[in-house]
Amino acid sequence: MEKERLAVGDSTRLEIIFDTKSGRTRVSKRPKIYIKGSDLPRSVQITAHVLPRPDSAYPITFKPYKLDISQFGEKKRTKAKFTINNVSKSDLEVSVIDYQSRFIDVDFKSTTIKAGESATGTVTINRDRVEQSFEKSVTFVVKGEAQKKPVRFTLPIKRTVRKLSSALDSTMTATGKTGGS
Repeated sequence: MEKERLAVGDSTRLEIIFDTKSGRTRVSKRPKIYIKGSDLPRSVQITAHVLPRPDSAYPITFKPYKLDISQFGEKKRTKAKFTINNVSKSDLEVSVIDYQSRFIDVDFKSTTIKAGESATGTVTINRDRVEQSFEKSVTFVVKGEAQKKPVRFTLPIKRTVRKLSSALDSTMTATGKTGGS
């Protein structure tokens, strides 16, 4: 939660991590939200359609289908590029509709991607989050003439930060070897 204390009528953003685990098709979950001063929890239902083979999604595919912006060692890694491919036979309008701006910045302009073509974007870790490990995502909405309603796609983002001891890191950098070999 962004805020711990709220005034009457105020609101806050609540992050719910929805992990599909080994789901292969449609997955639904109902997290309960407990409110101080109330005995009854509030529930919300979240449903997702899991794509076991993200490379065969339709009408768009992502390359890579998961961004890993992990950092192992002292060299800072703060950016990753992605490509959205339109694999349909019609032009599609693709827009970013949600991401955690406290952690990342997404450089992708809403655009029309012509049938069979692609568009690229970049995810950048915010300066004050470079030393942190986290898992976030970017959600896109896709609209096209052939679709009855807009479809949402989520691009997962993972960041793991591990720093090596300075002596080991120096040796690995100098020799070009990894894993201490």
